[in-house]
Amino acid sequence: MGSVPYDSMSTERLEPDETRKLLKAFGVMVTEYQASTRRLLERRAAAGTAEEEESIQREAAELSAELNRALRDITIHVLRLQSDFLMELVARQPAGDQSGED
Repeated sequence: MGSVPYDSMSTERLEPDETRKLLKAFGVMVTEYQASTRRLLERRAAAGTAEEEESIQREAAELSAELNRALRDITIHVLRLQSDFLMELVARQPAGDQSGED
């Protein structure tokens, strides 16, 4: 399962297509995670030794950590988009007018 470097990308002026690509890559990662976890459960059911089970548990932890990093990165991306939008919205508001009314 490959990691998508969400946190290395600037959200400044990202086009909607770029965000769509990031979200699509994240969706693929989630479905790959699901498939990998199913295979790990099947391997665990067939495991004959404690070493095999430990190896499977280690792989499961690594997969989950990778997915958690990607989730964190995509969440940060979305929060930055929101923050950038709100900051620009406020910056365009005339000075002294905090009511939002004309």
